[in-house]
Amino acid sequence: TLNGLFSMEDWYATLAGLAGAKVDNSGPAGSDSIDQWPYIAGAVNESSRQEIVHTHILSPTEPVEGAIRQGRWKLIVGLQGWAHLFGVDNETFHDVDKFRYSACGDDGPCLFDIHKDPTESENLASAHQPVVRRLLRRMKEISEDYHAPGQESDEHTELCCSAWEQAGGFIVPWS
Repeated sequence: TLNGLFSMEDWYATLAGLAGAKVDNSGPAGSDSIDQWPYIAGAVNESSRQEIVHTHILSPTEPVEGAIRQGRWKLIVGLQGWAHLFGVDNETFHDVDKFRYSACGDDGPCLFDIHKDPTESENLASAHQPVVRRLLRRMKEISEDYHAPGQESDEHTELCCSAWEQAGGFIVPWS
């Protein structure tokens, strides 16, 4: 059984590696994909992935918002649609329209120990402030690296939102 971190993005580099292809890093930001074949095949015991960015704000000019996981810790900041996809309903999440949203923006960020609490029902943020601060700093770094000032535009946002609505709430390519 494999218990290390593995993101859906890792399939890109993993399958490219198996096919003898190179990962394309020519976009505005480099690929977050990691070749996980050594881990899957049992050549190594630990996953190469140390963190998963579930989502983050698309502009460094706004407050940090999103969700990130490092090891056992998952931090959720702000209103996150579909932040909690599995497990039982609990007070951390509530329905808005037809989507489930976190309540983690109401009183500050939420921190969960995913190993002990896979349903994300016990917010440990107040008891583990150093972890919260470290993960918030990392989210800010990611936002600055991947969404440098000047990349965002009203037209870009409008096109993205229009494509999302037309696809029934799914992110699809837009132009």
